[in-house]
Amino acid sequence: MARDMGGRYVGIFLPVSTLIATGYEHSVLNMLLLPVALMAGAPITPVQVLLMNILPVSIGNAIGGSILVGASMTYSFGKFGRLRRR
Repeated sequence: MARDMGGRYVGIFLPVSTLIATGYEHSVLNMLLLPVALMAGAPITPVQVLLMNILPVSIGNAIGGSILVGASMTYSFGKFGRLRRR
């Protein structure tokens, strides 16, 4: 764990820049990038940002995350995990 703010900034910057470079859509990442684009003068409106990006991406992240977490927990501790341990 980083003890100073510079180390913490690097610890946040590297994963976020990796997501940007690979082109993944993540709701938290988009909540950072799209307001910056609006302030920089991108030809988009706040309504477009919310309805065409933040909302669908957030719903997709919630569905995908719940399925992934639910499946991994079921496999690790639930019915499917017991079948694996026999």
